[in-house]
Amino acid sequence: MRSTTGSIVAVLSLLQSGVPPSLEAGPLEARQVAAAASQAAEYPVTETQAWGLLQNGARAKDIARRLASRQDDSETLRLLMEQRRYDEALKVLRAIVETRPKELAASFDAVSSNMREMLSDRARNYGPTLRAIVADARRRLDALPREEAAGAARQLVGVDAQLADDSSAWRAYLSRFVAEYAGTEAALLARVDLIGDRSGPEKNQALDAFIAAHPGTTAAARALFSKGFDLAHNSFSFGERRGHDPTDRFFLVVAIVNELRSGRYPSSEWTERGDSLITQFSAFEPSYAEGNAERVLAKLEEELPAQLRDYERDPIKSSIAFTIGFKMGDLLKLKGDPLAGIDAVFDRLERTAKSADVVRLVRAELYVRPSGRVFEAVDRSVRRARAAAVLEPLAKESSGFVQRKAIATLALVRFEDGKYDTARDLFRRYLDAYPSASYAWVAALRFAQCEEALGNRKAAIDAFRRAADRFAALTPASVLAHAFAAQAAEADGDFARALASYQSSLAAWDEDFGPVYSLNAMRQAAPGDSFPTAGDARVTRGALEQRIGELKRSTAIAGGALVERGRWFVARGRWKEAEAQLAAFGKTHAASPLASEANTLLHRARLEQALDLADAEKTATDIDASIAALKSLSAEPPDFAVVAARIALATIAALRGSDDSSAIMSDAIKMWQSLDDTKPLVRSDLERDVLAIRNAVFRPKGDGVFGGDNQGWNAFRWGPRTAPYFVVNPVLRVKPADGKAITVVANDAFPDLGSVLFLDPDRRSILERVMLKLGGSKRRPWTQVMQTPNQPAGASLDVLAFWQRSFWAQPGHWGGWVFETYPIIGEIEFIDAARTRATVKVTVGYSGATVQMEKRDGIWIARELTNFWIT
Repeated sequence: MRSTTGSIVAVLSLLQSGVPPSLEAGPLEARQVAAAASQAAEYPVTETQAWGLLQNGARAKDIARRLASRQDDSETLRLLMEQRRYDEALKVLRAIVETRPKELAASFDAVSSNMREMLSDRARNYGPTLRAIVADARRRLDALPREEAAGAARQLVGVDAQLADDSSAWRAYLSRFVAEYAGTEAALLARVDLIGDRSGPEKNQALDAFIAAHPGTTAAARALFSKGFDLAHNSFSFGERRGHDPTDRFFLVVAIVNELRSGRYPSSEWTERGDSLITQFSAFEPSYAEGNAERVLAKLEEELPAQLRDYERDPIKSSIAFTIGFKMGDLLKLKGDPLAGIDAVFDRLERTAKSADVVRLVRAELYVRPSGRVFEAVDRSVRRARAAAVLEPLAKESSGFVQRKAIATLALVRFEDGKYDTARDLFRRYLDAYPSASYAWVAALRFAQCEEALGNRKAAIDAFRRAADRFAALTPASVLAHAFAAQAAEADGDFARALASYQSSLAAWDEDFGPVYSLNAMRQAAPGDSFPTAGDARVTRGALEQRIGELKRSTAIAGGALVERGRWFVARGRWKEAEAQLAAFGKTHAASPLASEANTLLHRARLEQALDLADAEKTATDIDASIAALKSLSAEPPDFAVVAARIALATIAALRGSDDSSAIMSDAIKMWQSLDDTKPLVRSDLERDVLAIRNAVFRPKGDGVFGGDNQGWNAFRWGPRTAPYFVVNPVLRVKPADGKAITVVANDAFPDLGSVLFLDPDRRSILERVMLKLGGSKRRPWTQVMQTPNQPAGASLDVLAFWQRSFWAQPGHWGGWVFETYPIIGEIEFIDAARTRATVKVTVGYSGATVQMEKRDGIWIARELTNFWIT
């Protein structure tokens, strides 16, 4: 295997040598990020978020570099299409048509890959622009050599068919192409596509005739692959059903693959992809005659050495784990213990492989990230113990890539299992041995996280800061290291230091790497664990800005540390400790500018303690004590925790059958609504547009754009609700035409709806806690394939029925609860800088659509629904 360093070392050394920032900083970082991302194989198999961050940044910076240098080529176009940057993509496509006709085939191939989604954007209406470019491209075909013109014209067939929005048009377009470019290889290959537009025995007979007529050609290889693909995946076309034996069909596919491997055909995509027909062969609930499962297993095992060589070339693209865990695992299950069978497969492969250590690494990775149904019944701890047993000797005795990957993977396994002392030592060993490896930045952060988890906060802060300094040129490392250092400083009570670290994190932020920087891990829970929660490992720009604002206020005011300490305890569910800090602040700083904020946090802590006394999941509860605590809290100055205390009192009364429940709930709702009874704010022009769009789109009775022919568009039944109050999230995500998303908080009254309750994410989390504590978390057993999964059962349904008498609430389709009234507005996007057109993404139940908006005579009109989807 090649050495650890590769191209990343040279670039990292440049970036870390003190080279001053310059105009070259962007491209240099792009090359460095690209080098790191290309070494994804260096990362443990469950560490996908980390290298995914690098890939996002590398891709965005590569596109920026290409656009800045006017690199108008098919690869730039492909990247733009993948990123859904369609306006820029069409500009590049036009430039290619005008100046690089030899790239027409590759360019229109790039466009067709994501063209359906592009054309579905009715607001921007890309169709006319693309049609004009296609027409210009056709005029330029005559200037190309015939074979090149045929290649480009073949790609235009797919574009034309999608522009026609008629699935039946494709065959007619392709037939015309075959006739026009007869004698070219592109036309010959297209004839295979025309034959492949069917399935079953008749199709394969036609393919056989074509192969016989064109022996030894690339087109014949294409036809062979098409025949093999049909046999491998379309079993129903050949009369096979559930319970049938697929062995004969499997070996027909094997024969086709052997023919593709025979050397009688030119090397091509079809000869190279032939192996996949065997390893991805599918059958629907098969039943094997005696000895047949063994025959199929033996053939699959014959494929493993080649797949192992693929793994050695590129572990990320290798499918060996899928073949052994999924394909062979299902067959081994028929013979008894599938795990024992899988181990036996690996044992045999080790004995014949050039490097037994590579096989052992593959085995360990399969147990760390299982591939196949046979692992569903295996306890996670059993799998990971097997993985560790393989990784430990590799980490000690192997060398090169295998040892490096084994140390990193074993360190992460120990980290995720809560064995932080062992994990810390392994991460330190990795950093000492491989300081310039692609994974080193993650190892440095994980090392610091281990210190945090072990309670060594000051050591953790220092380790995070060292990581931030060492990898300052690598944006994700810098952002996360500073943010995690800030969180550790908060845990240590050093809020001034936390503020400085948060500010450094925000200063390093780069939108090219995406809206979220995350380094989550499937970590084992530990009692009293002070390590950051999953939410803390997920950093967003908005959260950084909010936290910086909070800390700026509190650190500048006497007693602010008490408020921040209380906030820290609240965020971690340590309610009694939070109450102690916040109550102490209230006694000594009653007139402080932070008093209102402190009271809000204090009320939350007291609400949670009161709810704990009535927890439906506990065997021992004290309902009377809970009621007393809730009554005391409900008499406090109003905020949403006080509202929730009244809702909880009403709910407990309803569950007890009290006649007072409705009156108590009515008082709670009135208080809830009063929280937003403020004077109208002075709004900017953009905010006024946002409010007008919100008012036009939020039609809770299913009228307006949602009525008429659209009555049945949503997955849930949707019509007038009996609940007197609608519930709306006032926090709206808005994308102006420049593309930079902002947030508008719109708790302004609706002009034609008076019964509206605003529920922002913070309020929602409190309401969910009331439901969880008083209703419990019981779920209905899942017994049928078409049954809605993860639905509530028990006392929560009684709570729900009571709440629905006052405001909208419903179980979520995939679990949890929906408290917002449909349609739920997801995002408002303005199409033009003048803000005369916009789109609004909305959700109803487990389906959604896009509302096309237009401003006419200063009034926003919802014109139509497009882009329907369903989960």
